[in-house]
Amino acid sequence: MPPTELFLLLSAAPAVTSVAPPAVTTTNMHDWLPAPPVSSGAATAAFRFAAAVGSGMVLAAAPKQAVVWGFCEAGASVDVVFRGQTIRATVAPDHATGASTTWRALLPATGASFENHSLEARSGGRTLRLSDVLFGEVWVCSGQSNMQYPLGTPTCWNATNVNCSNPHTKQCSFGCTADAGAEIASMADFDGGMRLFQVGRMSSKTPLPDVRGEWLPPSKMGGRFSATCWFFGRDLYSVLSPTVPIGLIESDVGGTPDEHWSSPDALRACEGPRPWDMPPGTVDSVLWNAMVVGLLRTTISGVAWYQGENNAAEPRRYSCSFPAMIEDWRAKWHALTDNATARHFPFGWAQLNSDGTGRQDYTNRTFNPPHPPANCGRGCAPACSSECLGRYHEWGDYGNGFTGLRYAQSAALRVRNTFQAVIIDTPVATGSIHSPFKQPVGRRLARGALAVAYGRKELHAVDPVATGAVLRAGAVEISVGGLGRGGLIAEIGARGFEVLGNCSGPTLCWMSSPISAASADAVTLSALPAQPRAVRYLWYIDAVGVHPFRAPIYTKALPLPGAPGIKYGNGELLPLGPFLLPL
Repeated sequence: MPPTELFLLLSAAPAVTSVAPPAVTTTNMHDWLPAPPVSSGAATAAFRFAAAVGSGMVLAAAPKQAVVWGFCEAGASVDVVFRGQTIRATVAPDHATGASTTWRALLPATGASFENHSLEARSGGRTLRLSDVLFGEVWVCSGQSNMQYPLGTPTCWNATNVNCSNPHTKQCSFGCTADAGAEIASMADFDGGMRLFQVGRMSSKTPLPDVRGEWLPPSKMGGRFSATCWFFGRDLYSVLSPTVPIGLIESDVGGTPDEHWSSPDALRACEGPRPWDMPPGTVDSVLWNAMVVGLLRTTISGVAWYQGENNAAEPRRYSCSFPAMIEDWRAKWHALTDNATARHFPFGWAQLNSDGTGRQDYTNRTFNPPHPPANCGRGCAPACSSECLGRYHEWGDYGNGFTGLRYAQSAALRVRNTFQAVIIDTPVATGSIHSPFKQPVGRRLARGALAVAYGRKELHAVDPVATGAVLRAGAVEISVGGLGRGGLIAEIGARGFEVLGNCSGPTLCWMSSPISAASADAVTLSALPAQPRAVRYLWYIDAVGVHPFRAPIYTKALPLPGAPGIKYGNGELLPLGPFLLPL
C-alpha cells in the first residue's frame, strides 16, 4: 500500500472530544483559536502551491531531496521545471482526508548555497513561479507557550527592571525577551541566509491538508517570531561551517497538552487499563490536524520542542505519550516526503524551567508510601499507590508536577537521535512560568542539534549528568559525568539535594542536605537522615527559586565558535539537571 493511502487510513478520526488541559493556565485554546477557513470547492481545487511552499523559502539541501507540492483539479497533470529539468509531479488525493487533489514532486538533490533559485509548476496552460529560493537546513519548532513566547517589541525590555520590581510588564510575565530591542535589530544581519515561517494558529476536528503562513526574512518577521526558535536557528546558522541557509518553521499554541499535537495513532499507542495509561478511545489531535498535517510534505532536518507544562499532572502518562508522538511524527514525515526526511530525524526539547518562588522548598517533606497525600497527581488518583507513583514516588505530583514531567523528559532520551536542553536555571524574578531568558534555551538546544544532526559531538560532549551515588563514611557522594575541562563548579552550602531516610523514628522523609564538599567530579552531602535510601536533586517545581543562572552545580563547555554573545547568562555554563538515584 502506498504511504499516502496508509496515512489516510491511519489518520481517519471521529469528531474531537477535547482533552481539557491541567490548570497551568486559565486559557482554553478552544475559546480563542479560530476554526479553519471554509473553502469553496473551486478554491480547494485551484492550481496553486501549498502555503509552506513559497517564494523566499528555504528548501532542504543535499543529500536530502526537497519536496514541492500544491493543489490542483482532479485528473490534472502537473510539471515542475527546475534548473532546466522537467519533473512530472505525482497527482493524488490529499494526505489528510483525500477530499481534495494535490500534486507533488521530488526535486533533484541540490547542494546548500546562497544562490537564489527559481522554479515553475505548469498545468493546463497555467504557470506558477517561485523565486528567491535557497537550499539549506529546515527545522520545525513546536510546543506550547514557552515556544510561542515571542522576541517582543523594540522598546519592551527595561534593563533596570530585570529583577521585576515592576512585575506588571511583559518581560516579567509574557512576551518580551531579554534585551529585545538589540535582538530584534540584529535580525536584519541574517536576512541573507535565514528565512522564517510562522504557522497560523487554529484547531480542527479533522486533518487539514494545508496550513496558513508565509516565508519572510528575519527583519520582516520581526519580534513576533518565537524567541526560542530564533535563537536556536541563529546559533545553528552562526556555527555551522561552511555556513548554509537556515529555514525555521514555527508551529505552536500556548496552554496545550501533547495530546493536541499527537495523531490518533500516537494516542492509541499509549492506551491501556492502568491509571496512568491513555484512556481507551481517547480522541484529540486538534493541533496535529490543523498545524502539523499541512507541513508533512516539507522535507526537514529535525524538530525543536518546548512543551510539557500542560501535561504536568500526568507525568507517567507523558513518559509514553511524548516518545510515542516523537516516533509517530518521524514515521509520517518520512513517508509523506517520499522518504526524503530521515526516518529517525533529530528531535530535541527543552526540559521544563523552574516555575515559582521556591519559598516552600527543601523543608524535609514526609514520605509515607502506605498513606500518600491525596494530591499525588491526576494520573495516579484516587488510589495514589506506589505501583503508579513509583518506588520513590518519582511520578508523583504533590503540588510539584513539573518534577515528574522533567523525569519523563529525561527518560525520553532513550529514544534514538534525541537531545535535551536543561534550562532549570533560567527563571524570571516573578516566578512566572514564562521567562524572558530565551537565549540560553536556544543555545543549549543548538548544542544538542549540532551534535546529533551535524556530527559536532565536541560541542555537546559537555552535558553534566549524575552517574552514581554511594554512601561512604557517613556521607553521600554523588559522581557527575559529562564535565568540561574545568570540572564541576559547585556552590558549597547550596540547597538542592534531598536524602530519603528516617527523620523521626520510623517516619521517612526527604531531608534537605546542602552541599558540604566538592571535588572535580563529585559532590558530598554530610547532613543525612538515619538509614539513607535514595538521593534526589532539584526535585521541586520551583527548584532554583527566582534567581536566574544560580543553580547549585555547573560545568563549563567549549564556546560555540561564531555564535553571538549572550548578555544575560553565560552561554558556556551548563547546569546539572534534576535526578533521583537509589543508594
